Amino acid sequence: MLISFTYANPKDWQFIKEIYQEAFPLIERLPLKLLKVTTKKNAKMLVIKNNNINIGFFYYLEYNNYIYVLFYALHKDYRNQGLGTQAIKEFINHFKDYNILLGIEPIDKRADNYTQRVNRKKFYQHVGFKETHKYIRENVSIYEMLSINKVITNNDFKPMIDEWLIKPLSIIFNSYILEE
Repeated sequence: MLISFTYANPKDWQFIKEIYQEAFPLIERLPLKLLKVTTKKNAKMLVIKNNNINIGFFYYLEYNNYIYVLFYALHKDYRNQGLGTQAIKEFINHFKDYNILLGIEPIDKRADNYTQRVNRKKFYQHVGFKETHKYIRENVSIYEMLSINKVITNNDFKPMIDEWLIKPLSIIFNSYILEE
């Protein structure tokens, strides 16, 4: 297994679309065109490769010394083989000088996907993410924030979102940090 990353090129977008639509519920997805357009700004789409074969992607924002992972997924054919753990560890190592953040669905025993939420949190904790006791609101969804290094405040988070999206879209997207 040799995990590597490349920035997405036009040929990669069909592959990304397939994973994106399969891995994320419609309510959590942004229009794919928006992801494409914003990769010209402070957002990046990184394709995960295993021995030069596309297996997944990271879509993240880079702002000052923060990396905020909005979407991370492996193609269903490559899950549960240790590749996801290896990919996220490589990503963390690649950005070791940054504060890496991501949001996960909060643990809720009433949720239909309760077991999946628990397993996802354990996975991220296993690779080094820590609880921050903060939550992120993205549109209508709320996510628990996990971090590799330090917690971000709204003073840093809001400008990152505003820089990522043009002003009218950042108002519609309406993303901000909630205290626990």
